[in-house]
Amino acid sequence: MSHIVLAQITVTISKHMKWRPWKGLFAGKVIYDAFSAIGIEPTFPFKVDPPEKFSPDLKPGTDVSFEAKFWGEEATNASSMLLEGLLALDYVVPKTVNVKEVEEGFEVEGGEEPVAVFFEVNHLPTYYRFHGAYVPFPSPQRMVFSIFKKIYEAFGTDAKDLAEKISGKLEVVGGNFSKKLYKVSHGQEVPAFSGKVKYYGIMSEREANALLRALELSKYLGLGQGGGMGFGTVKGIKLLKPSWEVPARTFTPS
Repeated sequence: MSHIVLAQITVTISKHMKWRPWKGLFAGKVIYDAFSAIGIEPTFPFKVDPPEKFSPDLKPGTDVSFEAKFWGEEATNASSMLLEGLLALDYVVPKTVNVKEVEEGFEVEGGEEPVAVFFEVNHLPTYYRFHGAYVPFPSPQRMVFSIFKKIYEAFGTDAKDLAEKISGKLEVVGGNFSKKLYKVSHGQEVPAFSGKVKYYGIMSEREANALLRALELSKYLGLGQGGGMGFGTVKGIKLLKPSWEVPARTFTPS
């Protein structure tokens, strides 16, 4: 059963603001403030996508659109109270709030035949953490463990063993990405990478199916840390054909 809820939100600015932090933080602030305004501490998992169109000079009458995703057992209840919270805010007015449950699940098929899997992920600003340190670079291992952890939160599917196997069989082999600092509060900046990253690995067909299925779910659940601040959004995933000779059959999803 799906435990992912998608909310497509447009709010109209009602109070003039000069917004200096990263734009994803504005979307996260709206969601956090909405729940706080009705006495709910948002401890359940959620992420926001950064608004595509955003001006730091937020004038009254300006519309800002973004998506919020909720998952886990509390997702449906939390999202059902979202509009009430948005109506309680004094700096935005909800214009449209479309909430729907996403019909998704996590099932793995395929055999043990080795396959070559080559794909590209289009990352919006993303970062990982390692024992307190920021990792603002593509990391196949952290990407895999990140999304499988979120799948466990969403569906209760414990695939830790599968994640451990896949994470050691994947490498970054190219792409076009960059690193940048993003302001998240007064005096605090977060390093993150963004752009298209190419990943390649040799693994079983079952593992490849699980990996690509997990990455499809990352479009809702995100990757890495800071999802509530708009980090970790996956813009797209594309399977590629290797231009070099591979030691196994090129993977095609089953």
